[in-house]
Amino acid sequence: MPTRREALYTIGLAASTTVLGCTGTSESNLPTGSASMCGSDLCFKLSENSELQVVGGIMFFAGAGQKLLVQRVSETQILTLSAICTHESCTVEFNGATRFTCPCHGSSFDIADGSVLNGPAQRPLDEFPTTIAGDDVTIALG
Repeated sequence: MPTRREALYTIGLAASTTVLGCTGTSESNLPTGSASMCGSDLCFKLSENSELQVVGGIMFFAGAGQKLLVQRVSETQILTLSAICTHESCTVEFNGATRFTCPCHGSSFDIADGSVLNGPAQRPLDEFPTTIAGDDVTIALG
């Protein structure tokens, strides 16, 4: 028979595990980029975010309440997608190949455009307009 202290410890551990399991991950498993707010937009320099200096590079950015997946698609184009699953708002993770996967319920999204590959999510990841001007990148958040 467990002691009262052991029983309370077990109950507390189970409750905290349940709460953490429902929230998903707090951040993506990608390298985190360095950016700052410029008005209502998120701005950064390519020279300060080495992963995005090469085509195919992907980084995680956060700002103004947004979690973003930023991918260098070509020399002149960057694709910015929300890192928030459209099913239940968990932060998606990069599987290292072709998709972003939600750790909460298993939805997966194509890295090329954020489209749903597997549910339960019904909508693609939200996309944010992004411009490159030399070394400067601007993501329109609003």
